[in-house]
Amino acid sequence: MPGVIGCLDGTLIWIRSPGGPDAELYRGRKGYFALNVMAVCDPNMMIFNIIVNWPGSAHDSRIFRESDLCDALERGEYRGVLLGDKGYRCTSYLFTPLRQPETARERRYNYAHTRTRNLIEWTFGILKTRFAVLDKSHKYHTTTHKN
Repeated sequence: MPGVIGCLDGTLIWIRSPGGPDAELYRGRKGYFALNVMAVCDPNMMIFNIIVNWPGSAHDSRIFRESDLCDALERGEYRGVLLGDKGYRCTSYLFTPLRQPETARERRYNYAHTRTRNLIEWTFGILKTRFAVLDKSHKYHTTTHKN
């Protein structure tokens, strides 16, 4: 798709319960403890933005809204748009699929959007295949570091 600089999504990385009073924050929408990792890849599947410090219960759209990347896009620091799934709010810099495409043109848009946005899905798949620690069959402890 013309003008697309990247594709955005989140993925859950399984972890063991971190314990403590905030442990349930790490229980994601699929019922297991996780980190919700947001990444943006370019058309060559190169990740140029990644955020790894959110618990599994955080919604992808919140992670993006509170990111430096979102702030930069709002300030106009990037020329082009990102593609996200229907979980994100459509803006002038983040395009999402149309909820109920009615015309042939709208269906073509959704088709092109989905085919292009799948780059981030493929990128996550490659990373999880290459690095077993990211695969759901491995559960690791996390530690919190204050900056």
